[in-house]
Amino acid sequence: MKKLKLFGLILCLIVLGVAGTCDYREAIIHSLTQEQYMRILQELGGTASDKEIVEKYHENRIYYDSIK
Repeated sequence: MKKLKLFGLILCLIVLGVAGTCDYREAIIHSLTQEQYMRILQELGGTASDKEIVEKYHENRIYYDSIK
């Protein structure tokens, strides 16, 4: 029974971690202007995932923040 509770707790933490990461990425993408988003997407080839877009934004945050 203890193993089952421990497994449930670990599973719950994993699910919350994944959900938090998705919310974070979504918040970053929604904070981008249309021009910023399109520039990043163009540089990544047009078929980038949310994760790739957020990573690219963080790599060159100062540059993308200068685009309005």
